[in-house]
Amino acid sequence: MKATHLYIFNSNKIRIIARVLLFNILLIVILKLIGYGLDNLINAKYALRHKAKIDGVMDHTLDSDIAIFGSSVAYTHFNPSIISSKVNKTCYNFGLDGTPLNEYKGILNEFLSYSTAEVIVLAGTYSELAERTQIYEFKKYEPYLGNENLYNALSDIDSELAWKSRYVPFYNLIQYNKDFYDILVETKFDFKLLDHNIADAKDYKGFHPVTIDWSNQKYDTIKVEISEKTIINYQEILRKANSKGIKVILVLSPIYIQGQRHIVNLNQIKDVYKNLAGEENIFMDFTQSDICNRKELFRNNTHLNAKGANIFSAEFSAKLNKADLIGS
Repeated sequence: MKATHLYIFNSNKIRIIARVLLFNILLIVILKLIGYGLDNLINAKYALRHKAKIDGVMDHTLDSDIAIFGSSVAYTHFNPSIISSKVNKTCYNFGLDGTPLNEYKGILNEFLSYSTAEVIVLAGTYSELAERTQIYEFKKYEPYLGNENLYNALSDIDSELAWKSRYVPFYNLIQYNKDFYDILVETKFDFKLLDHNIADAKDYKGFHPVTIDWSNQKYDTIKVEISEKTIINYQEILRKANSKGIKVILVLSPIYIQGQRHIVNLNQIKDVYKNLAGEENIFMDFTQSDICNRKELFRNNTHLNAKGANIFSAEFSAKLNKADLIGS
C-alpha cells in the first residue's frame, strides 16, 4: 500500500513540475515574442542611423564593385559619386560612425558571404589597431542579432550584452536611452515625430559629408596600444577576401600635420598596416598627403570636412587607378 501511495505521490509531483516548467517555457516564449514585436515596431519607425546599409548587407541586396568599410573616416571621407566617376566602377560607402574593424567585422563577414566586389577598402585612423572593449551604439545591431556573423563579432567584444540582448525577454528594450522614452511619452507614441536621427538613406550611397568648421584641438602626447587580437581580426578578413579573389586596400586616412607630431608610435602603426597588406593587398598612407598640411580641409585632427572629403576622394581615386586593381 505504501508503495502505491509513494508511486501516486511521485506521479503527482512529476506532473506538477512538468506543468510549472511548461508554464515557464510558454511565459518566456510569449514575453520574448512581445519584446521582439515591440522592438521591431520601434526599429521600423525610429530612423536608426546606418539602418539602411546594415539592412542591405543582412538581406544581401547591397553590393558594389568598390566597397568602402571603416569607421567615421570611411563614413565621412569617401564620396562614392567622385570615386565612381573617376574609376568608372560602382562604389558604396558601408562606413559606420564610431565603429572599427573589431566591431564591424560581423557585417563585413556577412558581406563577404555574397559579394562580387572587386575591391574592399578598410579605412581607419591611428587608433584603429587598438583593442575594442565596448560596443558603440549597440542599438543599431539589435534587429540583426539572429545573424551568426554579427552576433559572434559582438560577442567577442561584450559577450554578456550580446547574449542577454539576444535571449532575455525585453532586455533589448533597455538599450534605448531615457531621452528616447521621454520623447515617446511626450509625442504620445507618435513615431513619426521621433525621426530626428541622421538616417543614411538621406546620404549618397552611404556617404555622409560634414560641413562644420575646424574646432580647436588639444595636442596631448598619444601612444596607441596595438592589439594582437585586432591584428588577427584583420588577417582573418584579408584571407577571406583574398580567397574570393577580392583585393583589399588598407587606408590610413589623413591626419592633420600638427596632430601627427603628437602620435609617438605613428610609424609603428604604419609598419603594421604594411605587414598586414603584404604583397597581395595594398596599404595607402594618406598621412603623407598634402591634404594634411591644409587646416581648412579638416574639422578636427583626424576628420575631414566636406570639402576635404571631396579632395581626398579624388586623390584616392587617382591612387586606385594607378594601382591597377580594377578590371576594365
